[in-house]
Amino acid sequence: MRERLTASGKGAYLPALVEASMRRAKLLTPLLLAICAAGCGGGKSGPLGEGRAAGASSPASRPPEQERAAGGVRRSRRTLLIGLDAADEQMILPLVQSGRLPALARFYREGVTGPLRSHRPMLSPILWTSIATGVSPEQHGVLDFVQFDEAGRASPIGSRARRAAAFWEILGSAGVKVAVVGWLASFPATPVNGYLVSDRFTIHPFETPDSEPSLDPAGKTYPPGLIDEIAPLAVRPEQISTDDLQRDFGVPPASSWSSARTEGAKGAARGRPQSSPGDADERALRVVLSTTRSYAAVAERLLREKAPELTAVYFDGVDRLLHIFADVASPPLKGSDPRRAVRYGSVGEYFYSAIDRTVGELAQAAGPDVTIIVVSDHGWKTGPERPARDPRRDGPFAADWHRDRGILFARGSGIRGHARCERADLYDVAPTLLALYGMAPGDGFKGKVLEEIFEPGFLPPRPPAAGAYPAPVRAAGPAGVSPAGGERAAVENLRSLGYIAGGAAGSPEAGGGPAGDRSKVNLATVYLEEGKYQKATALYQEFLKNHARDYDAFYNLGFSMKEAGDQDGARAALREAARIRPALAEPWMTLGEIEARQRNWPKALEAFERARALEPGDANVWNHFGAAACETGKVDEGIRAFQRAIELNPRLVSAYLNLSRVLDGTGRKDEAVELIRKGFSQVPEDQRLSRRLSELGAGPSAR
Repeated sequence: MRERLTASGKGAYLPALVEASMRRAKLLTPLLLAICAAGCGGGKSGPLGEGRAAGASSPASRPPEQERAAGGVRRSRRTLLIGLDAADEQMILPLVQSGRLPALARFYREGVTGPLRSHRPMLSPILWTSIATGVSPEQHGVLDFVQFDEAGRASPIGSRARRAAAFWEILGSAGVKVAVVGWLASFPATPVNGYLVSDRFTIHPFETPDSEPSLDPAGKTYPPGLIDEIAPLAVRPEQISTDDLQRDFGVPPASSWSSARTEGAKGAARGRPQSSPGDADERALRVVLSTTRSYAAVAERLLREKAPELTAVYFDGVDRLLHIFADVASPPLKGSDPRRAVRYGSVGEYFYSAIDRTVGELAQAAGPDVTIIVVSDHGWKTGPERPARDPRRDGPFAADWHRDRGILFARGSGIRGHARCERADLYDVAPTLLALYGMAPGDGFKGKVLEEIFEPGFLPPRPPAAGAYPAPVRAAGPAGVSPAGGERAAVENLRSLGYIAGGAAGSPEAGGGPAGDRSKVNLATVYLEEGKYQKATALYQEFLKNHARDYDAFYNLGFSMKEAGDQDGARAALREAARIRPALAEPWMTLGEIEARQRNWPKALEAFERARALEPGDANVWNHFGAAACETGKVDEGIRAFQRAIELNPRLVSAYLNLSRVLDGTGRKDEAVELIRKGFSQVPEDQRLSRRLSELGAGPSAR
């Protein structure tokens, strides 16, 4: 979550750090001052004990000399890249510390770990294509979950939408043998120097749980004949046993439903939606596990028998699972089905153990002297960060649950030992993979090579620039897509998950309006994040001509105008967003920020009070309100607000910083020191807390 700094009033106790809740398509930018992110080389401790920052020296031995192919590309170097959609360190670390994830624990002991910054719009096809290509969505062209043919018929996004070369195509063209398995938006399979198994090998990530894999082999693999070799490895959902559900999801016997029927009946009497016991949810679990096992088996076969120099495999299971069951995780959200909570409340943490076994098995299949990198496109909100909305329903809110930090884990050949990297970006993945083989980033690459995660001398020399890499070779066949039964099911499932809205699948309105409109508004959000406010504003305004009640577009338009300096236009757009969804606090939060920026503190306080009345359980709302209260002289009320923010979210760093400044400014320095020590115990990885202790004269850390 991004943070921003409000200005202090004359003679006030702040500047006050404030954080805001974030919606899936929004970008929240710094209000007045920038917060410096901790970077690689920051020197802080690893989560499992004393660690080194990436960039420090290590006694590990240097790799042996390796052969080079023509053009200076290093050969005989082996890399395994594992993509875990929605994997989040806040969920992983407690399980690692409890001993439940031994394979991922090795990364903490032996390698480099840290967050991977995500980008908005935080939608998986866009993000995984950005990871693969290293370029902006504006350049690579994947801007939505769906694509449209000439008749406006929709199907899930695929490789024909991608305009930029992926790392496997770039490396393959230089002679590196690759294997790519299950990568999102890779159907139909494109030619590669090696093997590509598309995301249509088994049930597509966006199809409904009752879908069946398509029997048509066309486009599923490259070379086309590979499908015959790997087809027996596909696991069907009905092959997943009740013992599998017990082991990999912690799902108790069906008799456990009876223990919650009484409470479930009470919930139904209060008008809460209740699910029928078992069938649909268990089918969904079987789909998650069968697809995970299918792609793992294929990747393991290719690793053992084809000996690729680079293998990349993608798993969507964590994201898919959490979108179905996150609302019943402990503690269940208000209004969720108590029967489902009893049966499925622990499926997320159990499934991480299954994923951990998969990571361990793939690492073993890869053999020795391999560089292993694990990444995710975004994280997942847990605990007090969770939205108060069902991740599957209530309109287009599914991506509200995505947290803007994924993971970067690396270990093995050439990787530094037991180090942290805090400033990696998903755009850094592609240039780093190219650098492993002596290739430079191409024109338009937005990321950097993560040299600091490697031992000195491990990366081969590379040219300073590579120019533009050629566009991908498209698979043969018609450019359009067909709304076949599987395509319709996938599009309808995207709608049911809240990712798209509008008319029936196969109609021009399937994307929420005229074909391609949703891509335009997603591109506008890309522009918003990149600071291209005029372009963003123009696209939002164009989109709103056909979507006059689109909350996200009005909300983002308000942000874009605010950052462009049109405060009156921003106010109008945000008030329209508040009119469309009067139960949401977010427009009032941003209106409060506008008034705070202009030092209209009474109006800011009024707006934050409106937000607090709408979402009294949101720690960020209380944090904003506390800052405005202090600025208007209501210091005691501000102190209580900061305290409430910390109660609601003990990891909200800015609330500790805000309250400590107020306490120190009112002569309560000892209380301020103890407060920061408390915050440090909750969030020991955040360097702002240790810096604040130094400011208070209490030492560089709370140890």
